[in-house]
Parts: sequence; structure tokens; C-alpha cells
Amino acid sequence: MRVLALLGLGLGLAGVSAVACGSDGGDGSSSGSTSDGGGVLPDGAVDPAADAGDAGDAGMCPPAPTKVVDAFAGSLDVSGDEVVFMDLGGGGEFLSATDRTGTVRKVKLDGTGDTVLYTALAKHQINDVKTVGSTVFLLESERDEFGNEATTLFSMPVSGGTPTAVGKHVDPTVGLDFDRLDAIITADADSVFVVRGAATGEGSLWRFAIAGGAESLIYRGAINSKPQKVGGDFYFLSSAIPSGQVNFDSVVKVPATGGDPVAIGTAICRGDLTAGTFGLLCAGSGETTTSSKLSHWDLGGAGHSVIFSLPTSGQSVYIGPSDGTSVYVESSVREGTKTSLFKAPLAGGPPTVIACNREEITRRKTFAGSGSNGAYVSELDMVMTPSELVWTETRKEPGMPHTIGIYRTAR
Repeated sequence: MRVLALLGLGLGLAGVSAVACGSDGGDGSSSGSTSDGGGVLPDGAVDPAADAGDAGDAGMCPPAPTKVVDAFAGSLDVSGDEVVFMDLGGGGEFLSATDRTGTVRKVKLDGTGDTVLYTALAKHQINDVKTVGSTVFLLESERDEFGNEATTLFSMPVSGGTPTAVGKHVDPTVGLDFDRLDAIITADADSVFVVRGAATGEGSLWRFAIAGGAESLIYRGAINSKPQKVGGDFYFLSSAIPSGQVNFDSVVKVPATGGDPVAIGTAICRGDLTAGTFGLLCAGSGETTTSSKLSHWDLGGAGHSVIFSLPTSGQSVYIGPSDGTSVYVESSVREGTKTSLFKAPLAGGPPTVIACNREEITRRKTFAGSGSNGAYVSELDMVMTPSELVWTETRKEPGMPHTIGIYRTAR
């Protein structure tokens, strides 16, 4: 089950590009009707008379995001003009052994062609889904009456078909094949990389060979954030190398071929880490000591800078994808509380408002680690197309039940 944001706080930023936001409501409509929150005209323009929104002053917002489909969705990826995702249908981690299930779905970005690609077997649960190119990889676990779980990695075409088993997870230190794999990190032409977590803070990284399904251990030890693969290395937070500061973890890397963790300069973080060719991002670095400021380093841990700040220390920055020059971020809120979605330049400078009056954008999940981040991640369950952002959001309008759906907007 995807873990949602924890704090419900409004957001106001000085120096924000693309002006302050009016009350744009929840989503646009291809039929031309007024959006659910009021203040939005049929063509998606904001009514200048609308009440002031989350950025503090009345003004023009970008056009309201469009809802693609209602779904209890997570693990979003885009393949062509379709978004592929896991739908737990209101279930998740707390389902009983007899009720556990889940589906893999796809839908075109215009909302048409909603298709169930796969439904988990009875007493099984889909733990995670990752789409790479035209292939969907999924982790499915079966739990017995004693709570033991056996996890199998499957693959199937985005176009549909019967899933093929890539391999079954076997960890002899845990108990033969009864062990859970939690999340798929990524895949390339030859391998699928997955992570297992534990409440003790000890996790493990594994590689499955796509041809033949051979499984090999990459690393076992303290994994306190979801590993991110950049080139030939995995980057994550770990207490395996002391940070020298209470409640902070060291930023480390481990070769994808296996090996011991190596500290990345003196970079430390409390919370979560995002990594890519653009460098390292952390909301809660040793330099700032607060999750309301987003820190950036290069991949060597040098050149620290604060590229985005929230107005109060009680708020946390949740991190979306990066296009290589900017990163998309949101403040931590609960459904029913409004905030904005921003595009923050990696080189620093004023952020741009991408969408106004957003609510609780789902975060991606891993059970890896129990360090300073409490085993959850601040990485938004959000993906990019060449022209749009796509994400899952929980909304609660006054007097209405909460809804969960997939949204998209221009980026």
C-alpha cells in the first residue's frame, strides 16, 4: 500500500514564478464542465474573482490538472500514451491472508482504454510493479497461515498476456523461499533489481537475471532509504557508516555488482534520499537539519546548495522526478488541505507553480530500513511524459467522501 503524506499544512512562498494561485479545485474536465472546487471556467482558466488560494493572493493559476481515472493506484509508470500502475482496490498491507489481492492496470492518458492486465491469485498480493519500456515487472507474494511469505518476480508485455515467472526469491538466511521482496528499483536489458526491508533496519538488495531467473545478492545491511540506481551504483542512506550526528544517516553507494558501502563525501541526511544523474537530493540534510529545505549535492557529495525552501520548519518537502535541470516538489499535506506543486531549478532560483490547490499526492513505498526516515520515503509517486506530469492524489472536498485518482498536467 502506498504510504501517504503525514502533515496537513498550507503553503505560501515568496518569489514564486507563475504567480499566486486561485482556488482551482480538483481536476479539469474534457467535457468542459466547471471543476469540482469552484473558480474554474469551462476552458480551464481561473476565475479572477475566485477566493485566494494556497500561495496567498488571488491570481491566475495554471490550468487545472485533468483526472485520468479513479483508482487506488501506485507504482506509476508511463509506456507510450498509457500509464501502467498497481491498483490495490482499497486493500493493501492490512488485508487478511484470505483476502489479499491486487491488480495491474493500464489506461491511456486521455482516460480511455482502462484495462486490467493481471489480477493476483487468491491469498496472493502484488507488492510492487515497475514498467520499463514495453515490459511490466511485478512482485507477487503468497502468505501462509503462519505469516510466511514467498515472493515471485513476474514479467509481462504492456500489451497484455500471461505473466511469466522470472524467478522466485530464496534467501537462505531467512528461511528458504519464505521471504518477502518489497519493491522493484529498476530494470535494464539483462537484470531486475529489487529490495527487501526489515523492521530491524537490515535490508538487502538483489539482482534477478531476466534470462534464466538466477538471483544474486548485491548487499545485505542497513538500508535506511529506498536505493536509487545511477549508472553502475546504488545510492541510499545507511547507518552502516556512522554519520557522526544523532538521527542522521550517511549517504552511501554500493556497486550494482556487489560490495561494501562507501560514504559519499561527508553528506548525511535524515529522512530520504533521491539520486540521479543530476546528483543527490535530500530534504533534511546535515547542513540544514530541517526537512523544510531541499538540499542538492553532486554525485560525489560536493557542492551542497539549498535549491528549495518551505516557509516554516514544520513542513516537509516531498520530492518528485527530475528532468535533469529541475525537480518537481510538493509540501507535505493530508487530503482536504491545499498546497501547490512546484518546479524547482536544480541550479537554484525561484520555483514555478505547476498546479495549485493540490492535496495528498501519494508517496512511493519501501519497507527497507528503520532509520531516521522510519522506513518510508518522501519520493512522490509521480512520473513524467515528454510534456506532462502524472501522479496519484487523494482528495477530500467538503461534505464529500475522499477520492483517489490519477491526475496529469503540463510540466
